Amino acid sequence: MGWCLPVGGWQQKGNAPFACINTRIIRPLCTGVAFCFVGWSSAVPNYTIEVLRSCAAGVCWMRRNWIVLIVIVAVVLLLDQMTKYLVLENLQLYESVSPIPLLAPFFQLTRTENTGAAFGFLPQVGDLFLLIAFVVVLAMFYFYPRVHTWPTRFAIGMICGGALGNALDRIQHGLVVDFIHYQIPGIVSNVSNLADHAIVLGVLIVFADSWRRDAQQDVVPEAEAAARDENATE
Repeated sequence: MGWCLPVGGWQQKGNAPFACINTRIIRPLCTGVAFCFVGWSSAVPNYTIEVLRSCAAGVCWMRRNWIVLIVIVAVVLLLDQMTKYLVLENLQLYESVSPIPLLAPFFQLTRTENTGAAFGFLPQVGDLFLLIAFVVVLAMFYFYPRVHTWPTRFAIGMICGGALGNALDRIQHGLVVDFIHYQIPGIVSNVSNLADHAIVLGVLIVFADSWRRDAQQDVVPEAEAAARDENATE
C-alpha cells in the first residue's frame, strides 16, 4: 500500500491502480506538452506551479551556497598569495623583521622555506602533501552540499583556500613559503603562513560547530522527557 496524487486528491494505490501512473508520468507529460503549445495560463495546474517554484528556490539556495564557498576560498587564497609575494619581494631567506617591536622575539616575520606539511612538519614528503591537498579539496567540495550550518560552510571555505594556497606554492616553487614566526626562546620556535592558519582555524570551527550541534541534540530529548514528567505528575 502506498499513496500518490491523482487529479482528485490523495488516494490509495489499491483503490486507484492507475493513479500513480497518471500522476507520475501522464499528467506531467501532458502538462509539459500543453505548456509548450498553449501557454502558462490554463495548462499548468496549481500543484505543478508549486513544484516548479520549490525547484527554483532550491536552485537559488544551492547557487548562493556555492557562491559563498567560492568567495571564501578566493579571499583566503588571495590573501595568502599576496602576503607570500610581499615576503619574497622584501625579505631574504632566513631574514627576520619585527613588525611589532613590543612582541619581539615572541612574534616576528622570518622568511623560510618548507617542503613538508603545515607548520613545517614532515619536510621529506612534500609531493605527497600536494596530492593530499587536492584530495582534501575535492572531498570538501563533494560533501559541501550536505552541510547545513553556516559555521561549517565558512570553515570548509577556509580549509580549501588554505590547502590550495600551499598547493599553489608547491607547484610554483616546489616548496611552501613560510614567514609567520612564533617562538619562545630556548623552548619552541615555529614558522608558518596564512594558509596554515586558515586550515587550522577551519578545522577548529568544524569541531566546535559539531560539538554545538551534538549538545543541542542532547538537550532536546532531556527537555521532552522533562515535559512528559510534568504532564504525568499533573
